[in-house]
Formats: sequence, C-alpha cells, structure tokens
Amino acid sequence: MRHNFLHDEALGGEEKIMARYLKPDLLIIDDMGMKQLPKRSGEYLFEIVMWRWVATLRRWSAICAG
Repeated sequence: MRHNFLHDEALGGEEKIMARYLKPDLLIIDDMGMKQLPKRSGEYLFEIVMWRWVATLRRWSAICAG
C-alpha cells in the first residue's frame, strides 16, 4: 500500500489511488502504523473509508427496502 501511494502520488494519480481501494468487495488494512506514509496518505485513507462506508450503507438500504 505504501509503495502504491508513493508511486501514484508522484504521478498525480489521485483517481487511480481511490479507484484501486474502492473497487474490492473486501479491503483489509493492516499494519498502517509500521512505516511512515506519504503526506497525503491520511487524506486518502479517510476518503477511502468514508466512500466505502457510504457504499455499504447504500447496499444495506437497498437490501432492507427490497
């Protein structure tokens, strides 16, 4: 994950970062504090968690409504 952030951030690929981590059905984030991450990693992580949570709420709403 650290390498991906560094590489994509260097290339200005915010959309690529977000797409990579929003796409999987299950995302496991482990050992985040083990290494120093790039400056904007916290922002990306927050957005990823937020958008995944919104998507989960939408799925559950559709299941409960149907």
